[in-house]
Amino acid sequence: MSVSCKHWTLEDAELLPKPTQAGGPPIWMGGSGDTALRWAGQRFDGWFPNSPTPETFRTGWTRVQAATREAKRPLSGVTPAFAVTEAHHTNARAAETELRQFIQGYYMVPYETIAARQGCYAGPPEGCVEWLRKFAEVGVRHVVLRFAGPGQLPQLDRAAAVLLPRLGGESA
Repeated sequence: MSVSCKHWTLEDAELLPKPTQAGGPPIWMGGSGDTALRWAGQRFDGWFPNSPTPETFRTGWTRVQAATREAKRPLSGVTPAFAVTEAHHTNARAAETELRQFIQGYYMVPYETIAARQGCYAGPPEGCVEWLRKFAEVGVRHVVLRFAGPGQLPQLDRAAAVLLPRLGGESA
């Protein structure tokens, strides 16, 4: 294939990635900047930020929906999701310590810097249910959980036993 523009020509070249193909996997856009919000609404199948609060999620989601309408796409064509880093523990102080250590070790910056930009939860699973419900109330339809700390499997078990049944999912 030959690809040409005003200043150059390429022989045996291929332009990638190819546009989304019908029947292909959904493509979701993350981020909360102007371009990410616009593109999520205009071009992609889902929006996947890691908003620190329900209010910041709602503000972004409103802008994604406006971009979707401007592109004359159905609102149902863009799925709202949310990513959160969390530490489940019946002892809230232990959960907070685990989350802080994980965040600071992963990003190599103070916990407060990341917590101001991303959804983070530390505490008992029951409290997380209430926290996540606030996000659901402002439009979240999918949640991606990233468990902090070394106790990943126990946190996954607690999430399956406590979060899923109370948030409308099924436990494993």
